[in-house]
Amino acid sequence: MDAEPKHGAAPDKRDPVGRTRNERVLRTIHEFARGMLEARTVDDLLWDVVGRTIAQLGYEDCVIYMVDEERGCLVQRAAHGPKKPREHVILNRFELSFDEGIVGSVASTEKGVIIGDVRKDPRYVTDGQFGASKMAAPIVYDGVVLGVLDSESSENNAYGEEDLEIFETIALMLATRIAAERARDRVEASLRQASLAAEEAARTKAAFLANVSHEVRTPLVGVLGVTELLRGLVEGGAPREVVKDHLQVIERSGQHLLSLINQLLDLSSDEQSRLRVKPEPTQLVSLLREIGDLFQAKAAGRGLRFTVHSEGDISASFVTDPTRVRQILVNLVDNALKFTDEGLVDVVIRALPVGEGKRQRLQCVVTDTGIGIPESERERVFDSFHQADTSLVRQHGGLGLGLAVSRVLARHLGGDLRIQEREGPGTSFVLEIEELDLPLDEGSSSALVPKRESGQMRLLLAEDNPDSRRLMVYRLEAEGHGVTAVDDGELALEAVRESGGAFDAVLLDMQMPKRDGFEVARVLRQLGYENPVIALTAHAFAGDREQCLAAGCSYYLAKPFDWAELFDRLGAAKSE
Repeated sequence: MDAEPKHGAAPDKRDPVGRTRNERVLRTIHEFARGMLEARTVDDLLWDVVGRTIAQLGYEDCVIYMVDEERGCLVQRAAHGPKKPREHVILNRFELSFDEGIVGSVASTEKGVIIGDVRKDPRYVTDGQFGASKMAAPIVYDGVVLGVLDSESSENNAYGEEDLEIFETIALMLATRIAAERARDRVEASLRQASLAAEEAARTKAAFLANVSHEVRTPLVGVLGVTELLRGLVEGGAPREVVKDHLQVIERSGQHLLSLINQLLDLSSDEQSRLRVKPEPTQLVSLLREIGDLFQAKAAGRGLRFTVHSEGDISASFVTDPTRVRQILVNLVDNALKFTDEGLVDVVIRALPVGEGKRQRLQCVVTDTGIGIPESERERVFDSFHQADTSLVRQHGGLGLGLAVSRVLARHLGGDLRIQEREGPGTSFVLEIEELDLPLDEGSSSALVPKRESGQMRLLLAEDNPDSRRLMVYRLEAEGHGVTAVDDGELALEAVRESGGAFDAVLLDMQMPKRDGFEVARVLRQLGYENPVIALTAHAFAGDREQCLAAGCSYYLAKPFDWAELFDRLGAAKSE
């Protein structure tokens, strides 16, 4: 029988010996592939490959170098042969840079090599185990070098082209499996992170809902409890001042509830990118004085010095949204007073220098000598629902929305809200806003309702809630208006048809049975009704106003609305 050709010899494809060799190569690749699939980790995979290289291919030595991305070098990760005294241990673990040695050259060029006599190759670097010949193949996936598969022999010219082809095939299979394992690791890490984030979100949600429950129930206790007490006082003929004091408790509780709801709506509107601002010429110095008057008594009650002042030439007609600016300043000053036990709270507004032709930019700084905010919390305090100290939450209340909403509003006003570094105790919040463009005329959305010369008007009120309907009829009739009240949209349309369109205005709830307010407004316009239709609705999200106007309403008021604003609309002077 003919002897089997040496490694590297090209067998005659017609020769049975050649067919035997091809079958051996296929079996070898198959065994490597099966081992790679069975390996559970990258480390197991590397050690399985070097072990099979010795067992299946009969080589003296096999080493796998892997790229250490953080250090930018090649590190021996698995070895079989003289460097491996026992499982998963490498003697004298070796490292190479990408421009060092034959292995470094293979990694840099991404090309496999066979070196018949390493003593003649100046690139050869030994790790203590001298060889005579060497073979190396790059481990590359999707154009990225992951490592190098390396083997040395004590004999010269121990490797042939066939060996290199097998070696490169194994390196390619190894690269694919390593890439798959790394992708799986990234997915698992991402899932773990998502799971942790979900757990944190669940905890935050639970804490938030518990806090909302507390914040809502507290004023409700005041409203319900005082209402019950007030009923007894009225029936018992209590003095007027006593009744008035209890009514003020109900009003304050209601205002607190409304503030909580408005904060949630502002946050929701920003998440939907539909938060609205209404720019108009504003006297910010006067607004600042209002803030001072609003909080002076509270500051005095806490024994704090409270100062407000302005610096620089501040335009008397700075274009911004005064309601939103007031909302931010109220949040900041209220927080400052809430978390300051002694010392002062100072509010200053100043004009910032701007280039020629640029809009004026203003800065407002609210400084206190309170408990301060740890550096680690200075950005997180602007996160929705975040409250740094739960003990303070229990002591002072709040949803953890004030600062989050304030920053949102500041950015919608062309500026930002941040915490300023300062020496000493306390905190300084810095609000910066930029002058905005005046809006174009909004046309029918600001239409005023005409009134009869006598001041009395004939109004149609469509409101399905009986308590709200009763209150609104009482207030409108107290102003001298005649009111026809209905409790659904179908009845509203019938009333207009029967009157021949004689109502001076229609006050329309937008969520009613049978036909909602949107449909009623559209039908009224189709019937030719030209007088104003005013939307009075609890739909207070951003975009609800536009939907009401698009349906045919002339004006929009969100419940609970300002009665003075409604009466202003109904009190516009115009001849019949």
